[in-house]
Amino acid sequence: MKLAWRFWNSIRMADHAGDASAGGTVDAAAGAACSSLTISEEVASRLVNLVANELDRRGYGRALAVGADAEGDAEAEGELSTWGDSVASYGSILLALLTLATVVRFGMDEYELARRKYLDCEDDGDGENDEAKKKPDFTWSELFWYRLDHHLSQSKWATPTLLLSATGFLVVGGALLLDMNTDNGLAWSAWLAWTYVADPGTHADAEGGSAVRAVSLLVTVGGMLVFAMVVGIVSDALGEKVHDLRKGRSRVIESDHTLMLGWNDKSLAIIQELALANESEEGGVVVVLAENDKGDMEETLDAAVSTRDHPMRLLGTEVVFRSGNPLMENELDKVSASTARSIIALSPDGCDPDEADSRMVRQVLSLKQFESLRGHVVVEMQDIDNRDLINLVASDIAEVIVAHDMIGRLMIQCAREPGLANVLENLMGFDGAEFYFEKWPQLFGKTFLEITCRFDDAVPIGIKALDGKIEINPTNDRVIRQGEEILCLAEDNDTYLPNDGSYSLKCGRVPSGLVPMPAAEKLLFCGWRRDMADMIMQLDEYVSEGSELWLFNDVPVSERLELLRDKGNKEELRSRNLRILNAQGNPIVRRDLKMLRALRYDGEPDGESITLDEFDSVLILADSAAAESGDGSRDEGSLSSDSRSLASLLLIQDIQDKLWARKNGVEGMGSRVNSRASMGSVGNTEEEPNVSNDGGTNGSIVPAEAASAAAKKIKEKLANPGTPALDYCRTPSLSHHRSFPAAPISEILDTRTRSLLRVANCQGYVMSNEIVSGAIAVVSEERSMNAVLGEILSAEGCETYIRDVSHYVNLNSKKDRNMSFWDIALRARQRREVAVGYKPGGLSFAESAELILNPDDKSKPRVWGRDDKVIVFALE
Repeated sequence: MKLAWRFWNSIRMADHAGDASAGGTVDAAAGAACSSLTISEEVASRLVNLVANELDRRGYGRALAVGADAEGDAEAEGELSTWGDSVASYGSILLALLTLATVVRFGMDEYELARRKYLDCEDDGDGENDEAKKKPDFTWSELFWYRLDHHLSQSKWATPTLLLSATGFLVVGGALLLDMNTDNGLAWSAWLAWTYVADPGTHADAEGGSAVRAVSLLVTVGGMLVFAMVVGIVSDALGEKVHDLRKGRSRVIESDHTLMLGWNDKSLAIIQELALANESEEGGVVVVLAENDKGDMEETLDAAVSTRDHPMRLLGTEVVFRSGNPLMENELDKVSASTARSIIALSPDGCDPDEADSRMVRQVLSLKQFESLRGHVVVEMQDIDNRDLINLVASDIAEVIVAHDMIGRLMIQCAREPGLANVLENLMGFDGAEFYFEKWPQLFGKTFLEITCRFDDAVPIGIKALDGKIEINPTNDRVIRQGEEILCLAEDNDTYLPNDGSYSLKCGRVPSGLVPMPAAEKLLFCGWRRDMADMIMQLDEYVSEGSELWLFNDVPVSERLELLRDKGNKEELRSRNLRILNAQGNPIVRRDLKMLRALRYDGEPDGESITLDEFDSVLILADSAAAESGDGSRDEGSLSSDSRSLASLLLIQDIQDKLWARKNGVEGMGSRVNSRASMGSVGNTEEEPNVSNDGGTNGSIVPAEAASAAAKKIKEKLANPGTPALDYCRTPSLSHHRSFPAAPISEILDTRTRSLLRVANCQGYVMSNEIVSGAIAVVSEERSMNAVLGEILSAEGCETYIRDVSHYVNLNSKKDRNMSFWDIALRARQRREVAVGYKPGGLSFAESAELILNPDDKSKPRVWGRDDKVIVFALE
């Protein structure tokens, strides 16, 4: 530093003296540097060259302002340097005093607190005899570490304060010790001490005696310890932050997203439906908050996306997972619940139904705390009796879906209406036709009949009045008032517009025919559900008086009455149309299925028996006991239940085939599942069965003569041209006209079982969880859809039916058979029905998925055949 200062003065002197004395000044500066500083001539020569180059750059002849001012500037600069050194020295002293005062004050407070604790322990005796005083059971060092741990755990600033204090102590202490052993001044000593703390290698160049080196070594070692503490603390902080991110504890900054609270077996299906709904918007955001581990949920989603069979398609939708308790307000705020466009609250797994529903009540109350809640809440509940709890506390923000009740209604309708499961699966979701509300000013003042053919790419099915009431399948003369919305089935909300209305409304009259009186039915429920009583009461609304319901499962008959009463929580079951008969056995054991024998509630036989081929409907329920088995997880329980359902389905089909073959005099007849495929669930009533010689399900070889005889018998039974067209396709009298026994319908919980059903060529199944998940997703996107789906799935009001085309077309008239779908829709309006699609006779429901709902080319005529079916919304 001194050498550099002297050379700088030489440059200034050269500037002042001018060109003549520049060289002499440089030489004088070099000589002075060699004499006063211990440097080599080579170093001095290099410095001379540097100064000479600087003088050349300045042009030698340039002078500063006045020669006398140069000396004044030098003096002023020296005074300024001296003043700066003084300020730095006094500042260092003041910093040292402040640090010392702070440490001393903190130490005195801690010592006073420790002394009181120590003395309090000593005063535990009686205070009169010193020997009675109790010696404390801790040491001063233990108390020190306890207080240190207390401060570090109670304040987030404790650790940085400790590090800064240690650093400041090292710098100030080292500066004082260096200043006592050198003449560099306190400020320069403080800087040296800081370099020793910050850079351990600096102390190797320390100049001075052994005292200076000892101080530099001591400060350097202290700095290394402080640096190690800093590295450890920073590493722990970063590790904790990364851990929090992996565990899903960070805040979600989103708006207009869909929030899912909870995680159960419907979650993946709901996410899939939401992804389909967001496809037209190039994706959206779904945020999931559940108590499950974030990594586990992400692995479940990744496995569903990467599977080869029916992989999940996110279609640009981003799924964000967070772990936390959805009931806590701070956790809800963490996932931006107030800015979500809709919230889905899923019922927890593994809980008693009443307990799970009470949790849902608290969930809704937690959400209602947000005054600025933007979206509505879709709440999944397990017991229909608890539905009113949500309506009492949050009817303004919540829509309730009782999953078990919806599944029960689905199963009943699908068992009695072959192929309906395929229709509902397409109806409840966003893959294909969807429900949309829209105002069309050009249609104000029109009647509902007049708008039947006004949409080329949609099917109008109802009207939403100004008061919010939804009318599905209104009367033909219902006028659409200004401001009312039209409910349509369409592919998307931007894919349909009203046409010019030029299509003629003249379509002729529907064929007339006798309407048979509804006959009594025989139905079989295989398996047991917790809500069996609710299902029985729902079924009682559909069937005619005198119908029989057989309950076949392994639950002891003596316990069923108590279970139907829900352990006293429900009244005694009183059916109006059904007679209930109980049979006990295992649905996956062949010998128990061959003949069902009715038992009284005391377990004694009552003398009645029946075989599987005598039932009009066979329904295989997801067994509640199997669903709770496995390793305790819902996933394993679903697979276990599906395994039992699949085994029961195959056994029942095989037993029915053999019974049918024996009664029709065709021993060794194979399976009729290929014929069922044309209907999707039940064999087509007017198709010749596809008899194979590969044994079907029973593995027997069918001789050619037997197959020919069977085909001939079926043709004779179906050849009945005098049979009048029936007004109600769903009437049980159809069971007397079908060629085969009623195909069993099985409830399937896990979508992965679908591929196994396809391998086994089983068509009679209902993906209950998938359909309910679609309904939940639809209601989350449009709140009004809860009322629509509720009416479609209930026994009251409008329901979904699969009608025979002979209801609308005179099949004996060649001219009448050549009609468009709009002509069929107009004729359906004569019966106050809404035709929404059709199924060609030569295709299964799966193959005609694009025609079942909202078909294309509605105005294009086609030739209607006897096997064609029309899907309608109609009153009972």
